Amino acid sequence: MPSGASSGMIKNILITGGSGMIGTRLTTLLQAKGYHVSHLGRARKNGAVKTFIWNPSKHEIDTEALKEADAIINLAGAGIAD
Repeated sequence: MPSGASSGMIKNILITGGSGMIGTRLTTLLQAKGYHVSHLGRARKNGAVKTFIWNPSKHEIDTEALKEADAIINLAGAGIAD
């Protein structure tokens, strides 16, 4: 739990698009502040971060990702260079 935070504060953050440039940096910053960070993605790319799998084209998602999350940061989408 982040320092100085009470038990009712956000502590588990789920990031979609967490393996991208911004998501990777954000993950590092949040972890340094004491947050528990997990990713929601189409594949496991970072073994150091728990990743829940989703498949948007099949409308499938690991619902455990949502059960653990206090907050969700959505960075999913195609890169601007794609």
